[in-house]
Amino acid sequence: MSSRQMRILMAQSAGLSEKQHKSAFSQAITALRRTGNPRQVTALLSTLERDARPLERAAYEDLRRWIDARLREENELSVEGLLLELGWLRRMCVARCGGEQGQKQGGGRRRR
Repeated sequence: MSSRQMRILMAQSAGLSEKQHKSAFSQAITALRRTGNPRQVTALLSTLERDARPLERAAYEDLRRWIDARLREENELSVEGLLLELGWLRRMCVARCGGEQGQKQGGGRRRR
C-alpha cells in the first residue's frame, strides 16, 4: 500500500473511530473472508443495521457506506485489497478509541 493510500485511509478513519466501529469492522472482515463477496458483506451490514441499537446502527451504516463507496470508486478492487484496507482501518480505529480504553482497564504494560 502506498503512502498516498495510507494518508487517504487515515483521513477516512477519522469518521470510523467510535468503539462501536470495532465490532462492525470485525464482523465485516470475517464475513468478507468467509464469502469472498463484498456485496454480501454490505447486505449483512444492512441487516445488522436494522436490528441494532442507535449507536451500533450508525457504525454499521458508516461501514456499509464506506464499502459501497470503495466499490464504486475502484471497479477492480480485489477482495484481498478490500480486506487489507479494512484491516488497516480497524487498526486505526483501535488506535484511536481502543488503546485508551484498554490501558484504562489495565491492558497496558505493567511497571515493575
